[in-house]
Amino acid sequence: MAGGPGRSLAVALLALALLRAQELRFKPAPRDRPVRLFTEAELARYDGQEENQPIYLAVKGVVFDVTSGKEFYGKGAPYNALVGRDSTRGIAKMSLDPVDLTHDTGTSGWLLLECVRLDVLLEQIKGQVLHS
Repeated sequence: MAGGPGRSLAVALLALALLRAQELRFKPAPRDRPVRLFTEAELARYDGQEENQPIYLAVKGVVFDVTSGKEFYGKGAPYNALVGRDSTRGIAKMSLDPVDLTHDTGTSGWLLLECVRLDVLLEQIKGQVLHS
């Protein structure tokens, strides 16, 4: 028998290691904080208009704390229109047009490339997620 019992043991250990790696890969990461759900009205309170209030931005139902970027998202700032709401469509289209400041991605004019670009962006900033 080529390899004998030593080889069988090595193959068994390798199979066990691969199964363990597979198991680890598909386990969701543990959450540090409990999930918080927002209504549209609750999210609207975090629109950067109040000086000592956090500023939240939602994309695809995931809420981000963008308070550290107050110069971009705060009152009167260039991207203030995006905060206090789910701005999925506006972020994906890179648009500040009020028509696009919605979670509704619709079908008219919604390009597949924009959806893919948004998914890639969300993966890159995943560590900054506040609530989903």
